[in-house]
Amino acid sequence: MIGAGATPDDSAVVGERPGFLGTCSLMASLILMLVGLFSMAIVLPQIALDFPNEPHAALFSQLIGSSAGFAFAITSPFVGRFIERFGYRRIYIFSLIVFAVAGTAPAFLHSLSAILTTRIVLGSSVATAFTACATGISRLPPDQHARMLGRQALVGGCAGLVIFPVVGLLADHGWRLPFGIHLIALLILPMALTLPEDPAGPVGHTTAEPAARATGLSIAVILVTIFVGMASFVAAMYAPFYLNSIGITQPSLISLTPTMSVIGSIVASAVYGTLRRRFDSSQMFKGTLWLIAIGLLIGGCSSTMPLFIVGIFFYGLGQSTFVPNIVAFAIDRAKGNPALGIGILMGMLNGGPILGPFVTGLISHLGGPASVFLSFGAIALLLAIFYDPGENAQPWWRRLLRSPVAPQADAAYKS
Repeated sequence: MIGAGATPDDSAVVGERPGFLGTCSLMASLILMLVGLFSMAIVLPQIALDFPNEPHAALFSQLIGSSAGFAFAITSPFVGRFIERFGYRRIYIFSLIVFAVAGTAPAFLHSLSAILTTRIVLGSSVATAFTACATGISRLPPDQHARMLGRQALVGGCAGLVIFPVVGLLADHGWRLPFGIHLIALLILPMALTLPEDPAGPVGHTTAEPAARATGLSIAVILVTIFVGMASFVAAMYAPFYLNSIGITQPSLISLTPTMSVIGSIVASAVYGTLRRRFDSSQMFKGTLWLIAIGLLIGGCSSTMPLFIVGIFFYGLGQSTFVPNIVAFAIDRAKGNPALGIGILMGMLNGGPILGPFVTGLISHLGGPASVFLSFGAIALLLAIFYDPGENAQPWWRRLLRSPVAPQADAAYKS
């Protein structure tokens, strides 16, 4: 990959290919995200009940659940600079060690504030690990990017079908035992140690060309990514409240929502590589918005559980395609430093849910629970129709005046 201002010699940098074990370690970053950011939600009520004498125990328990995601969002935009300096391999190995230590620490702590601190550290380690893995993938030959990103998402989706039930079984024996699942990082660590050392400096970087450090991302792309992050809060966290409003209160039925989303993510991950070879990242970007819009609109129009989970399935297809695609998008647009662009977009994606409670609360107050799904679905639909993230995109009103001609997919992905 040649950055702006780079010469063909500068682009040498695609680096030594990792072996089988190293490749497996690069595909494991979504497992770390599932475990670190989402898997402990089931034990939060137990934590609050176990500290009855601490003031604001309920609030602290909620913060323990959300703080890792907040730390992920804050840390991600800055990870690229550390990867530039120390290399993705070293950052990844360091992150795995921190993940294992900080993730299991709450099992031995007896203070909510101390547990909260470890969760913040954990979220930062997830951010550095994910960005390091994505950067490692960007060091591969371009024709392997789509295949690796698809496999990475597939591994994460399949792992989700196992991780959450395991955490639930462990939680039957108390809230401390489930934190031991973070030791999974120590299983990944030996594989990560086989990764080759990075080439010197970031891809295509030259000291004579500061422009080579640019990410190539527009403000519009960043704002759309924040919106998709907020939409993930709607589908994951707000869905139970909406289902309660239409008379569905049984936990076993409500649990079908994340299960169907995971199934959608597995399907999307399985076909991502094939689609990516036919369409470039900008076309895929729009396609994910269409799927998210369809899913949320179906959800908002639902009055029965079967129809609602159909909507969540479509949403899962779109959301799970969006994540690897914005990594590919950042790699495609990078001017010498994909790690920085990846970090910014992943930070915005995971920062969006922080705004979710405030936005959904306002919309629900004005129009009711269904209006939350319908509003986000309508916005996603408008973005799918009118927004073009392509580098040479024209304003939408000009595109309406001429017959659209789809750009050819990137040559690297055609092979």
